[in-house]
Amino acid sequence: MRTLQVDWDDLELAFRDHTGARNFLDLSTGEVVTWLDELDERAQLDEYLTYNQRYCPIEPLTAEFSSNVVVEFLNRFTEPTHRTSLLDELSTTGLQTVLNTINAETDLHHSFHRFEQAMIWKRVRRFLARQGIDADGEPPHLDLFPSLLPV
Repeated sequence: MRTLQVDWDDLELAFRDHTGARNFLDLSTGEVVTWLDELDERAQLDEYLTYNQRYCPIEPLTAEFSSNVVVEFLNRFTEPTHRTSLLDELSTTGLQTVLNTINAETDLHHSFHRFEQAMIWKRVRRFLARQGIDADGEPPHLDLFPSLLPV
């Protein structure tokens, strides 16, 4: 694996980007490159990327990722009765309703968002490792209690 300087904030934005822009990691420089999808340039971009192995597409996080993070968080950090209630809510009304419930509960809200951020950094690290990259530097520090760190 080779070490490469990356911008953790740019990587996070690329993984969270659902605007329709296409994000790529430049495997030579570690820079995140964003391509705004314009129809007249789409064929040009696709052709360029087909012949250039320098850029790796960054796929945005999916609703499935978010659901899995919610389920893991609930299983690890909520009381059994509350957990069951929220998991039932997830299966009947969907992810957004559960996130609204979590956000309405201050303690749960703070813990969840710290946990979610840690899981995103874990996903980004796996993405970099699949590209043969070991990041030079650490992602921004999370204010986590040790029990909230994902394994």
